[in-house]
Amino acid sequence: MRVFGVCAVIGVLGLIAVKSVAQTAGNAPEGMDARMGLPLPIKWSTRDQITAPLMSAIVDGDTILAVKLISEGADVNQAMRGNYTPLMAASAMGQTSVVHRLLFKGADVTITNHQGKTALMLASVNGRVGVIEQLIKSKSPLDIRDSAGRTAIIYAVMSRNLQAVALLTDAGADVNLQDTEGKTPLMWAVSSGLDQIALLLLSNRADPRIRNKRGRTALSYADVAGNVGLRDEIRNMEKAMEPTGRAP
Repeated sequence: MRVFGVCAVIGVLGLIAVKSVAQTAGNAPEGMDARMGLPLPIKWSTRDQITAPLMSAIVDGDTILAVKLISEGADVNQAMRGNYTPLMAASAMGQTSVVHRLLFKGADVTITNHQGKTALMLASVNGRVGVIEQLIKSKSPLDIRDSAGRTAIIYAVMSRNLQAVALLTDAGADVNLQDTEGKTPLMWAVSSGLDQIALLLLSNRADPRIRNKRGRTALSYADVAGNVGLRDEIRNMEKAMEPTGRAP
């Protein structure tokens, strides 16, 4: 078993302000640990590292050791500081082989950390498509809100990963849930200039008429951005929804 230095920094997901989270390996998102691709900081003591060899292996990126420890009976739901579990760490880091083994051994997909985030949210905000697929198949709750009111699909939009968003919409994620600021996934997409994601959400019954706490709609975000094409698409959808109040 390997032991890191005292108070070794590990990157487990905190509240993120993301410009672009889904990036290639080696190019970690802004404000994240480049080695682990996860936000900073949470520090572990030597005691933590000794009592949680599975989490230590995951954080260190040693997937072979992690799978070995799981197979030997390591507690797959052992929560560490902030109520982070091995599944959360492996999901955020995109360790598909580890996630597969954790789920096979009964890792709980419903556990939330101290910010209300699930493993699915952590996979979504980091654009971990392979992990998202596994978690969906394992019946991970799609529409849980964290302390910021954000859901997995909002985080997938924030990751700028079209495939991640598509997986969640196909699985039935609610595209109209609002965060604590009243922003929907569609508003996040439009305000970030993510036209393809916005169109995907619109095609999955995202309601452009919803207003956030400032009274803004997806259309107003498109107007501010000067995005004529998307603005016209949103207006067309609004018109189509007028007779019944529902998307066609």
